[in-house]
Amino acid sequence: MPDNRFQDSVPQNRAPVSPQPWNVQDLEDTMRPERLELLCMLDRDGMWPGKSICSACTTVHNKSSFSQESLQQSNSTRQCLGSQGRIWICPHIQTDYFELKALCNFPVTKAKRAVACPGICEGEEAWMNHMNCPEDLDSAGAKTGWWNQNREREAAKEIAALEREKWTICEKCNITVLTTSWANSRIWFPLNLELIPGSIIPEKDVASDLSRLDAPICPHMKLSSPIVLAAYSQECKRLESIPRDSSEWAPCPCRACLVPYHECPICHAKFGFDFKRAWQRDSVLHIFVDRSFSPFKAITDPAWIAQYTASDAFFECLWELGITHCFVNLGSDHPSIIEAITKGQIEKKGQFPRIITCPNEMVALSMADGYARLTGKPQCVIVHVDVGTQGLGAAVHNASCGRAPVLIFAGLSPYTCEGELRGSRTEYIHWIQDVPDQKQIVGQYCRYTGEIKRGVNVKQMVGRALQYATTAPMGPVYLVGSREAMEEEIPEYSLKTEHWGPVGPAALSEEAVKSIAEALVAAKEPLLVTGYAGRNHTAVSELVRLTETVKGLRVLDTGGSDMCFPSDHRANVGLRYGVDDSIKSADVILVVDCDVPWIPTLCKPKDSTRIFHLDGDPLKQQMPVFYIPAEARYKTDAYTAFKQLHEYVNNNKLANKNVELQSERWEKLQELHSKRLNNIRDLAKPGGDGNYNVSYLTSVIRKAVPEDTIFAIEAVTCTTFVADQIQPCIPGTWINCGGGGLGWSGGGALGIKLAAGEKRFVCQVVGDGTFLFSVPGSVYWISQRYKLPVLTIVLNNQGWNAPKRSLLLVHPDGAGSKASNEDLNISFAPSPDYAGIAKAAAGGNLWAEHASTAKELDELLPKAIESVKNGVGAVLDAHLDGPQGKFGGGKSVLVG
Repeated sequence: MPDNRFQDSVPQNRAPVSPQPWNVQDLEDTMRPERLELLCMLDRDGMWPGKSICSACTTVHNKSSFSQESLQQSNSTRQCLGSQGRIWICPHIQTDYFELKALCNFPVTKAKRAVACPGICEGEEAWMNHMNCPEDLDSAGAKTGWWNQNREREAAKEIAALEREKWTICEKCNITVLTTSWANSRIWFPLNLELIPGSIIPEKDVASDLSRLDAPICPHMKLSSPIVLAAYSQECKRLESIPRDSSEWAPCPCRACLVPYHECPICHAKFGFDFKRAWQRDSVLHIFVDRSFSPFKAITDPAWIAQYTASDAFFECLWELGITHCFVNLGSDHPSIIEAITKGQIEKKGQFPRIITCPNEMVALSMADGYARLTGKPQCVIVHVDVGTQGLGAAVHNASCGRAPVLIFAGLSPYTCEGELRGSRTEYIHWIQDVPDQKQIVGQYCRYTGEIKRGVNVKQMVGRALQYATTAPMGPVYLVGSREAMEEEIPEYSLKTEHWGPVGPAALSEEAVKSIAEALVAAKEPLLVTGYAGRNHTAVSELVRLTETVKGLRVLDTGGSDMCFPSDHRANVGLRYGVDDSIKSADVILVVDCDVPWIPTLCKPKDSTRIFHLDGDPLKQQMPVFYIPAEARYKTDAYTAFKQLHEYVNNNKLANKNVELQSERWEKLQELHSKRLNNIRDLAKPGGDGNYNVSYLTSVIRKAVPEDTIFAIEAVTCTTFVADQIQPCIPGTWINCGGGGLGWSGGGALGIKLAAGEKRFVCQVVGDGTFLFSVPGSVYWISQRYKLPVLTIVLNNQGWNAPKRSLLLVHPDGAGSKASNEDLNISFAPSPDYAGIAKAAAGGNLWAEHASTAKELDELLPKAIESVKNGVGAVLDAHLDGPQGKFGGGKSVLVG
């Protein structure tokens, strides 16, 4: 009769069958109940604090070796994680630790057990063929390493002597398993793919069939794992490189002439593809797996109890929901996170988020911010408990104000102290970093905060957080999870990704479209003010269509965080921070996706001006004080609204009602635009003494870099001068810090470069004070480590311009207006070596120079650009207005 012990989905614990009349294992099994009773008695006396009894092992383990559920059970029924661990041979046959141990304890001269499917393996015939194969005896054994050539014939005879009733069958799938005397299990998985002799099967067909089977290879890999398909691809390339008359292409009936092994990097289970046997039979391709059980030394061996944890599910969910990168700064709260990263990078190659190590948390979040700002896709940042959360600093403010969809995850200090659960406190710092409410540190900047309290719904928590992050107004979200929660072992499961998308964009009502469109067409000087509508790149083209439908409509950018409207278009008024004559003269203003359309103390519309406000968040719910005198405000999507408006004007032929007015306004826009560009060109000239200002510097940069260069801008009070000269025209090529937390552009530029790819040129323009805020020691180490070359231009004016500007706006004639920068405590004299700082952080692998005159600038800038194109980052310290890099002063102080 066949041995059907392995047919049960959950095999019974039982004493192993031994060929000997009596052995130590039998004695242990007989004494097991008495031993368990003794352990329970000693436990009642408090013999093992911090430990618990395992009824399966009849011994005590640390409480971290048990699941949370099992710790609630009695001593007589509780089982540790190791005893509950299963090794699946196929989707229907599984075994446990004790049965494996019994197999390994058999005398080495006896074969253990075989499980076979009819028609694939014929018992002793197959092994006799194996024994007689010259290829096997010579090269195959040496290649694979697990056949001992000196003992091979004897071993084959022993295996061939197996009694027929020792063979059992998995009736549900066509899988063969043979366990040999070396405690190895060989498993054969047949694919539903016919293999013609001397041919190979396309990768896409193999991938589809591997996904269909999806059986486990080992505790760490399945047939569907990317590493398996990569191995098949490697074998195909190997075979195709070999001449067809080679013995490698010769069919063979034995099971030793196999292609080379591949391994699981964790437990070293071996697998490969049996081409030669399939060619011999003109049959189907098989994948074989060799599982060696002898390395499992104890029931608590991590290689044995490796399971699917909340941390595994966390990263799996990130990938499923579109997150491709994790910017990490790891700590003592992340053991399960680190374990999941290690396993995931091995098991799920190509289907696991790329991990970017960031020595500083603000740089980490700024990188995620820059990546998300360019692509619109959320990314993940992982930091360390409360201190790492505080290390995010101003970057949280920037991501919130800049509406960057980012998921921030931080661990919590463990909440158990005596080993009650896996992940309990093990270090001094776990008491110090335990705070009352860690989420409150960043809560007011986040769209959502939550705690992962159990592993069973970790994916739902991630999904909900990302829904908030990607729904307008987009922004950062914050999740925390304790070590115990993230260590929890859970059943594998998946989410339907379509159930976890963002809330769809809102449209204007028909009445709103009619009212706004008619007002714009009838106005003498209509104006559209925006700040970040260009975040959605497709919105830019719809805004262009609107200005060309409502001729005379001008566009003013008062945010500067994105390229919202092309600079070469006649309707463009430029970038001005809330101060421009167009605001004062307009009779109809449409404010779209803008936080600060004007600054009332410096510039505001006429009382008679009609104002309409369209925004994803028109109430600005995170600003305690915000209002504009709009007659109507609508929560809507910019792209949708622009499209509705220009289609309404065209469909109702509103622009045809006053063709003469439309034509007059259109020609006037061209005249004003040409005059504005001439003024900008006049500013871009070097001084008579050979020095240069920021306008000349950025005009030279614009001409020298590629047309599609992406600019990461953090020029603070020089921003308007930079924007005038750069004149971005392509959506996504101008990205400014979304908030007021200085230091964004260092990490932001790296995130943009990471998202843009190797061939896209990225240029960072940053003030000297802001450069120091950006943590250059971390930024340029990351740049070198991950090969992210960026051109950095440091605007060196030897001081903080912004504080003096603020002073003069409030006290234009005060004592401070007459004081020096040193007396105002805003001077950086003597100037640091900014380029040198960056080069040191990059380990010397960075182009770094200083340009003090226009001549030096003209000579050095092409070299810096060429260095970046060749894959080496560059930092040019640009001394504005002379070798000493003196404070600019003059008109730059009061420009909006």
